[in-house]
Amino acid sequence: MKRKIIAGELNEQFNRAWRMIRETISGFSESDWITAGVDYLAPARIAYHLIETVEYYIGEKIKNEFSWGKRFGGGWMDIEKDRLPRQDDMLVYLEEVEGKLTDWLGRCDFEKENMLFKHTGKTLLGHVLYVLRHTLDHHGQLNSLLYQTGIKRINWH
Repeated sequence: MKRKIIAGELNEQFNRAWRMIRETISGFSESDWITAGVDYLAPARIAYHLIETVEYYIGEKIKNEFSWGKRFGGGWMDIEKDRLPRQDDMLVYLEEVEGKLTDWLGRCDFEKENMLFKHTGKTLLGHVLYVLRHTLDHHGQLNSLLYQTGIKRINWH
């Protein structure tokens, strides 16, 4: 029962984060999506990194085994500007990873030792909290860029 409660609470916090990220991604104009900020920290790149990293951290592959950049034919930092994913593409990707995360959280034994990503926490609960912190850190970057383009801040969920 305790595991189910923890999974539910974590899932709810991620769902709130996903809603804010969706609003932020959707808030950019098409041109600001790929040009706001400095090139390697354009909104499209940050969102790509944010979502792909969640997918990585809920998987079973270590860094050199994960297919980085596979989704859009290049890594978030090195993909050519004209090949960056559009907002709609990123929202579809977010939805897919959100579903994977929900399934993964439902299977997690949060007290189990974190053997795969030791730098993220001692237990799987620590690992999940690390993934949430990483997600929110990059959402903050996106939201700041959105604000700098003149768009009012998004709703807090």
